[in-house]
Amino acid sequence: MKWVGLTGSLASGKSSVGLLLKQKGYAVLDADQVVHGLLGKGGEAVPPVVRLFGANLKGPDGAIDRARLGQIVFKDAGRLRQLEDVLHPLVRAKVASWRRDCESKGLKIAFYEVPLLFEKKMQEQFDSIWVVDAPLQVRETRASKRSGWSSEEFFRREATQVRPEDKRAGASVVLENIKSLDELSVQIDKALVELC
Repeated sequence: MKWVGLTGSLASGKSSVGLLLKQKGYAVLDADQVVHGLLGKGGEAVPPVVRLFGANLKGPDGAIDRARLGQIVFKDAGRLRQLEDVLHPLVRAKVASWRRDCESKGLKIAFYEVPLLFEKKMQEQFDSIWVVDAPLQVRETRASKRSGWSSEEFFRREATQVRPEDKRAGASVVLENIKSLDELSVQIDKALVELC
């Protein structure tokens, strides 16, 4: 089975590509959704995160308030490392299990959507790396509309990531997410043909 990493910079459109791939019948696992599950009600990461960051991060439903947690860790590299030390082993275990499941089903290709693929130096894990990209100004506008981020917040988070040009240089495939979803879908189809 070909194991494909799907990544890109902030608000580049990784999730749009993931959704289009699912619509085409491909298996796609989203790292962010794995994390959301771990931090959600009854999630395995809830108890250790509460121990590290305090019970006030736990909402009435028992889930971790990810927005408040983000405000803490994205301002303090040491606190971010503490969170990663909790989350990363749990995420790796979930991903390994999902990948084995895909292989047991006889799938020819599976995609893992992972925003920090380059930042965490995961390149060697994949048979192919697809990078979704869009111009900086387009991404900033998308982040503002989608997440309500200020320009300051966007650029603060952008500064913690590998530069888009370096991601492009390390890509097997670059998908330009500038125009319509139809145009993006055409690029995906072309990349799939080349992959197979």
